[in-house]
Amino acid sequence: MKLFERIFTALLLLTIPLVCSCATSDHHLKPANLIGSWSTLENYDATEVVFSIGKNGEYLFNSFFRGRPYEDGTWQIKGKDLVVLANGNNTYTFKNVRIENETLSFTENQKISRFKRSLEGKPPAEDIRGLLSSICQKSGYSFTEPKNVEFSWQTGSDNEALIVGLQSVTLVRVNGDYSKVNQIGALFEQAGFTRNDLNTSELVTGYRKDRLVGQLIIATDPASDQECSVTLRLGHLP
Repeated sequence: MKLFERIFTALLLLTIPLVCSCATSDHHLKPANLIGSWSTLENYDATEVVFSIGKNGEYLFNSFFRGRPYEDGTWQIKGKDLVVLANGNNTYTFKNVRIENETLSFTENQKISRFKRSLEGKPPAEDIRGLLSSICQKSGYSFTEPKNVEFSWQTGSDNEALIVGLQSVTLVRVNGDYSKVNQIGALFEQAGFTRNDLNTSELVTGYRKDRLVGQLIIATDPASDQECSVTLRLGHLP
């Protein structure tokens, strides 16, 4: 091999690793990279964010503050930007989104937020979402998607706690027969809950399982005996 050819070959071999290195370091954000739970390290109000895919293929966003629902909505990727459309009609655009060494970072208003991928599974509030959705589905009625809610829970004769949780609602045509909607309470019991008399009234039935509490609320229209609204709630005791 001629001297020139040897020099050219040596330079080419030196160039190949450099090209490969540049290609692998180039950041291409994909939805699959974001899916999962992320614990906040710095500069973000929520302590946990979760990116998931809904049953209809939509990209769902949920955030939590110390295990309690904080904000939810949908998300999409536009180039290197992450756009979150919150259910409160707020739109957030996070710039320069990067994932390196299981650490997520992005910039908003010149402030860099950082997160570490959670390896401990879903946060408590995400478990609530799955359980609530399961009860709704087993009921056979078309409930709304779980939404954030706050409700009171009696912990003693003179004490009550504020529960931050999730709720789903449906409208049922009963034609005067409420036996079917009353049977929804059995789904709580099948999930390991027991009825809590302290939190049970004429319209509300309370259920508890350890630190998890639930409510079945059946509200009727006084002017009609044809339909009623059914509300299911779940949350953790603080």
